[in-house]
Amino acid sequence: MDHFSALLYSGRLDWRLTAVHGLAASRDSRAAGELLKALGDAEPEVRAAVARALRGRGGAEASLRLQQALRDEEDEAVKSAVMEALRAYAGERD
Repeated sequence: MDHFSALLYSGRLDWRLTAVHGLAASRDSRAAGELLKALGDAEPEVRAAVARALRGRGGAEASLRLQQALRDEEDEAVKSAVMEALRAYAGERD
């Protein structure tokens, strides 16, 4: 998992996306926390991938951070991905 975490800080978009996908597939308990760090990435494509990766993962902290991202986000594709992720959390409460 550490190699994916390191790639989150790469200057290359493709490497950051690879890191997000790798962390999404990881069963490591630290993966959600690493994904949350990337929720603030400069590229909307990465932020959307992170939101999709967090669907139902990361518990209350992730849900709160996604709610904040929804309020702050300007990119419509990212907002859509965040809303999908938040619906997964809402489904857990039903």
